[in-house]
Amino acid sequence: MSSTQTPHYSDARLPQALLAALPIMLGYLPVAIAFGAAGVAHQLSGAALVTMSALVLAGASQFVLMTTLASGGSWLWVVGLCALMDFRHLFYGAILRQKIPFERRWRFLSAFFLTDEVFATALTRSGYIHPSQRERWMLQMGVAAYLVWVLGTALGAIVGSQLSDAYPAAMQAMLFSLPALFLLLSYECANAGNLPSLLASALVTALCLIAGEQHLALPLGGFSGALVAFIRPSSAAAIDTQEQHHEL
Repeated sequence: MSSTQTPHYSDARLPQALLAALPIMLGYLPVAIAFGAAGVAHQLSGAALVTMSALVLAGASQFVLMTTLASGGSWLWVVGLCALMDFRHLFYGAILRQKIPFERRWRFLSAFFLTDEVFATALTRSGYIHPSQRERWMLQMGVAAYLVWVLGTALGAIVGSQLSDAYPAAMQAMLFSLPALFLLLSYECANAGNLPSLLASALVTALCLIAGEQHLALPLGGFSGALVAFIRPSSAAAIDTQEQHHEL
């Protein structure tokens, strides 16, 4: 008699995707409100801020874009810096293709909603969803997080300067909620296979911050972690296979 057991998959219905997206939405809401409020404080219109969130969907890049526009900076500088900061998303797609069979018709739409937090959640929880339903599950999760980000920006633009003036300390705390969420998701992704990549990313990021090169910390940190994972893929894949056997 075979000892192989059929894995138990969760159904990829909308409530399942919303449950997976709930921590992301709770993390996005205060940061989006802070973004909208900060944009109004920089004399940007609420319509421009909401449009930015609806079309860009990139937390750190949006803050860079907002401050650069408010200070009269160059568009070329903004585009180049944001492209450098978001270069890591190319690696996200390559990693997720090993777990999620993307269909060609939904591939670009899924890529638009692929934020750092959606990637981390999909990486850690997609194994509980049937392979044929994983892309729909991830797309629903991304759309839910996207709507909260856009609505949070609108709310921040509405309450704007009143919130910033009345609760300046709360505004700073709200800005930290997104890094705190991603640190938690990174901790959930940690295992013996990807620990060297996480350590390499943390070390390079810390060195950039110590050197005062904050704009290079994110892209170089992400690139170093991906480089370590690329150099030692066989051992990481073996450990990942062992973990899948344990789950079964």
